[in-house]
Amino acid sequence: MQNGAMFPLKPMQPEDRVIDRAFMLECGNHKGVDIHKQVVQELIHEDVMHGHSLPLTLECSKRIPLSSVAPIGFVEQDTINENGERIPKFRMTHDQSFPGPTGLSVNNRVEEDELPSCMFGFCLLRNIYYIVHTHCSHPTTRILIGKYDIKSAYRRAHLSAETVAESLMIFDGILYLAL
Repeated sequence: MQNGAMFPLKPMQPEDRVIDRAFMLECGNHKGVDIHKQVVQELIHEDVMHGHSLPLTLECSKRIPLSSVAPIGFVEQDTINENGERIPKFRMTHDQSFPGPTGLSVNNRVEEDELPSCMFGFCLLRNIYYIVHTHCSHPTTRILIGKYDIKSAYRRAHLSAETVAESLMIFDGILYLAL
């Protein structure tokens, strides 16, 4: 809690970082971002206003030690409103699996042995089993399930300086630090 969340990553050579960073600056974001530029701008603006991202100049990416840039993408999904109606929902993605010329994306460098064990890995299977069992036992009873956005809770966790440096993104000529 004092130092922020940190990814356990294999080290990367400084010259590899320079090569990948230059490639990402040249390559840009995924195509969906260009198609939905206005919506992405609104999502990023919201992130900045809520203190989840810090905008800086592109030049700053070269001054941040151990920095890595990853492209952003855009996903269109459906969600359900309070009346049970389907409505469109837009999400911005940060593609930490996209490798530069070195092949060393953040996801490729994760030290899996150092990750904490998964505590809820079988939660979905257990819930499905429970629903099927309940339905078999009570076939005429409605089964209600709550929907929670657990991912949002992780946005409230602060990141370590090293993790922030590894999580840079660029949009419309501005560098953003994920806080």
